[in-house]
Amino acid sequence: MRSWISHGSALLLAAAAVLPAFAQDPAAAYPKRPIRVVIGYAAGGGSDIVPRLVLERVSAKWGQPFLVENRPGASGHIATEIVAKAAPDGYTLLSVPPAFATTPFLFSSLPFDPDSLLPITVLVSQANLLVAHPGRMGDVHTFQDLVAAAKARPGALNYGSAGNGGSQHLSMELLKMLAGVQITHVPYKGGAVVTGMLAGDVDCGFYTIGGLLPHVKSGRLRALAVGGTQRDAALRDVPTFNELLPGMVSATWFAMLAPPKTPTEIVVKLNAAIVEALRLPEVGKRLAEMHAEIIGNSPAEAAAFIRDEKRRWAEVIRAANIKPD
Repeated sequence: MRSWISHGSALLLAAAAVLPAFAQDPAAAYPKRPIRVVIGYAAGGGSDIVPRLVLERVSAKWGQPFLVENRPGASGHIATEIVAKAAPDGYTLLSVPPAFATTPFLFSSLPFDPDSLLPITVLVSQANLLVAHPGRMGDVHTFQDLVAAAKARPGALNYGSAGNGGSQHLSMELLKMLAGVQITHVPYKGGAVVTGMLAGDVDCGFYTIGGLLPHVKSGRLRALAVGGTQRDAALRDVPTFNELLPGMVSATWFAMLAPPKTPTEIVVKLNAAIVEALRLPEVGKRLAEMHAEIIGNSPAEAAAFIRDEKRRWAEVIRAANIKPD
């Protein structure tokens, strides 16, 4: 009897030693309930469509819904503050566009620390397209033509963007710095810039390929350069800035973030599931239709990418003395 008790005690002690190892893995039973995804922009935009597309597949695999909550306003800062102050348990996530990396440099103070949020992955990148209006810029058929026209009439040309401090605005300011030209900014509100471009209210501007492609195909706008790192399948004859102006890039990307101090195990589990969903053929097909390049990088790679974006655009914002509206 004594030996049985001794043997049983040994088993209990061994089990007790193993249990903490399971208890220390926060991802072991994750997720046990629905996951909230906060987006700082209205439904229907890329920062809303892309994560919904991907997370639907993760939801099907995990058997838990992702509840998307659109909280637009304050350049995305309302949504970011919500997630920055949420419990670090993996049940509140944030979907962000490039504004996450740029707007902190436009404001003197923020109610949260943007550097404290934890990148899970960069989902995709969508190249912007530089176009000119044929009626206003009849002699401009290439990017080199645009630069020559701008240098011939410093400040006389203008360009439209989807808003002050947005990716299209910053892209053109970077282009101006690298090419040594002066072109006047005309800000619009979101997609209204395309209407302005088509009406001939501005000479040129950046916007997403998907938003401009039909108008390029119809001849109402003229494509000059692709802002991504590779040519677009629908615009094989249009060069990238890699081929034209070293250091120039113009793209919109979307990333998933977690609250500060979220356990690494949960971040890694989310990353693996999201990247797996991005690689599904039906997801890839839909993203290709949106002219989106799949990224799906690791948390460390995503963090490095966002740090680089912050550094690069902070320099542009300071040099161009860009202020919020």
